[in-house]
Amino acid sequence: MSKLTHLLFQSGERYPALIDDDGIPDFWVTLYVTVQLRTSHTANAIENIIRNIMHFKLWEEVEQRDIIWELINGQLPDNDDVYSLRDHCLVQTKSVRRMHRLKSDGNVARLEQLFPAGRKTLPRVSKTHYAIRLTHIADFLKFTARCVMRRRSDYAQKCQEIDRFIELIKAQRKKVSKHKSRANFEAPPIEIFESFMEFVNEKNPDNPFKNPGIRFRNSLIFELLYATGCRSGELLGLRIDDIDFINNRISIVRRHDTVDDWRARQPVAKTLERSIFIENNLLRRLRSYILDVRSKIPFATKHPYIFVTHKKGKYQGHPISNSNFKDRILRAATMKRPELYQGITRHGFRHNFNYKISVRTDANNEAVARNKEQAIAEGRSLITESQEIKSRMELNGWASENSAHIYNRRHIREKADLLMRSDMELQSNLTPKGIDNESE
Repeated sequence: MSKLTHLLFQSGERYPALIDDDGIPDFWVTLYVTVQLRTSHTANAIENIIRNIMHFKLWEEVEQRDIIWELINGQLPDNDDVYSLRDHCLVQTKSVRRMHRLKSDGNVARLEQLFPAGRKTLPRVSKTHYAIRLTHIADFLKFTARCVMRRRSDYAQKCQEIDRFIELIKAQRKKVSKHKSRANFEAPPIEIFESFMEFVNEKNPDNPFKNPGIRFRNSLIFELLYATGCRSGELLGLRIDDIDFINNRISIVRRHDTVDDWRARQPVAKTLERSIFIENNLLRRLRSYILDVRSKIPFATKHPYIFVTHKKGKYQGHPISNSNFKDRILRAATMKRPELYQGITRHGFRHNFNYKISVRTDANNEAVARNKEQAIAEGRSLITESQEIKSRMELNGWASENSAHIYNRRHIREKADLLMRSDMELQSNLTPKGIDNESE
């Protein structure tokens, strides 16, 4: 069975690769990545494309097909194959793999195999995921088919057939909005985040982490996410020299494929570089962690990254990986009280940060409107929508105003709901409570 791995070159480049059980790279996937993707895509983007190609290879396994071999023999998939692939791309990979494993289990008869009509519907991916998955598979097949058939005498004719085949695959994509509707409300209410921050404070006796150093580190990690709205990759990529202890600022820097980061799956910044102000207490705690805790962890002083693994073993002192942060820090904390914190995600901190910007902007404008003289004395003024968007873009590292609008939709919806409730209450007060039958 093929699996995804990450090669780390001496230059610092991360190269995602699909390998078999013997560690041998898949020839056609490697060729496609090297020729088509390597110069124009980040390692994370390439990884996502390979995962979608793996989903296509799972379809081959289920259908007992070898499309590359068929292409070598000049045979393109037909319309029925396209429709079968379309249905396959709608379903979650792990669900398909689990069902295929059941079908492949020895001679044991299973009821769900004997009575397929009673089988539950397999979980599906989102429409956006489905469309992207089909696109990646179609692009890979187009590249592969052209390479395989390049030396044929009827290559020009085959190219036309290939193009029609690829167009048919892409035509199966459903029209979807650019962003998922649930993204507007991705973070739980602000009260849940405030409760969570109290829960993970290192002085809280209910803190889920036992080691004092790990408690301090994890509490500091969550504080930074909460206060700055940075992505988890940006936080894990923070270095000591990114902290300006004089001017109370941290810098988010893009360092893709840097040599001094040994993590195969390097956490990187997805957005523009920027500088974010942090308050004194958070800066003091950062300094304390670096000088009093991190400095005593073996191997931590061999690299500049701030947050390191404390647990003894092979990776002690190494920078924290994405998977470590997701599973052993965030998940370990939220699952201690899943009824409250299960909805908190890494990206949810970013939504919560932007929601707080909206709340603070409204509070500022209300205070200015209520007492203009006092606001002028305090150097405060009304924040226009344009100013708010520009500030949001600067703090989040966005190049487009569209992102700023998207992250503000939750607050806009709340204001719209409040307006509707006020209007309904007004209409209710104006509506007669009953009819005087005697006056008729």
